[in-house]
Amino acid sequence: MNGVYIFFREESIENLSRNLKKLIKNFECEKINVQIRPSEELSFMNVHFHVSCNSVDLYILSLENIACLVVFYENGDKIKKFLEDVEKIIDVIVTKYLVLGKLEESDVESYLDLEKGRVGFRDDFIIFEKKKDGFEKCLKDEIPYLISHLIRVESTKKLIEGMIYTVKEENLNAAKIIDSIKDFEQEESINNLFHVYRVLSLNYSLLRKYISFLSEELVHLDNFLKNKLESESFLKKMDGYRNFLNILKDELTRIEVDLDRAKKLIDIIQTKTNLDLNKEILKLQKRGYTFRVAASFIEFVVVFYYTLAAWKTVSKNFVYIPTILKLFLVGMLSISIVFITHHIAKYISEKKLEKSLYFFIAVVVLSLAGIVLSGILYTK
Repeated sequence: MNGVYIFFREESIENLSRNLKKLIKNFECEKINVQIRPSEELSFMNVHFHVSCNSVDLYILSLENIACLVVFYENGDKIKKFLEDVEKIIDVIVTKYLVLGKLEESDVESYLDLEKGRVGFRDDFIIFEKKKDGFEKCLKDEIPYLISHLIRVESTKKLIEGMIYTVKEENLNAAKIIDSIKDFEQEESINNLFHVYRVLSLNYSLLRKYISFLSEELVHLDNFLKNKLESESFLKKMDGYRNFLNILKDELTRIEVDLDRAKKLIDIIQTKTNLDLNKEILKLQKRGYTFRVAASFIEFVVVFYYTLAAWKTVSKNFVYIPTILKLFLVGMLSISIVFITHHIAKYISEKKLEKSLYFFIAVVVLSLAGIVLSGILYTK
């Protein structure tokens, strides 16, 4: 028996499953048995489909976002056409060919000792040497599980390697800009600082996300490889992943330090800005208070003048009323009208009516009454 593992994105499972019967015709099967979500449970992989016909067994498996089409066959004459048709339907990440037989360490790049057999890797080939019965489950569970995690780690590593140079350059430039900022008054320095903070925040978030992902993947691999004999080259591969993860963690620490420095400088700028703003607000409040006093005084003078003039025009006995009494009554009337005007303005803006308004209304009424009575009491 031989086999092939075709790894692809999980979102393509539905498209592949719709074409299963068409694909299986490559093997010229007399009878096709299709099981959707078969009852068979694997320890690591999720089983979506199992198709069997003649001497061919086909499985669609998945592990999170990675799916795997596994085909076991006896006659390899038809497999080439089958693989060509599969590649027309899905975007293949990688294809691995399974060969059963004796494993010579010199013939492989790396190997592992599993419970049911030894598995070796060389280019696109997997050589499996069985040790115990029941090894078939290992072929469709442990091996695709191991390769799926290796694909996830390797693809993420390549993605990060493609961007890490840019990230490092941005971080170095950010550190230089932070070191160069001495004057918090210059607009250019402040704009550069905020730009640096945004760049560092983005890089920090990005790296932390990838570090978390790689850490989880390596934990899965370490748990899987526990108590399993590994070749030196496989150990080096795993050490390489761990070293790469440590490099990312060191870079994340540097970003964190610079991010903290930038945040402290921003806090200083914001504190200084708030203090300057508070000073301006106090100045405006003082100026506003001065304007309000001046306006009130002008209002008082205008009311006082026109009230006195109106009284003089209306009352025939105005000249006989004592000057002190006239000044007192008109003064009380004018002051009360000024305060009533302010109360009304406050009510319009704040919808709040203060009780003192009634007091000043009463003073206005009494002042008017005093003006009328004084005209009656003081005559020739």
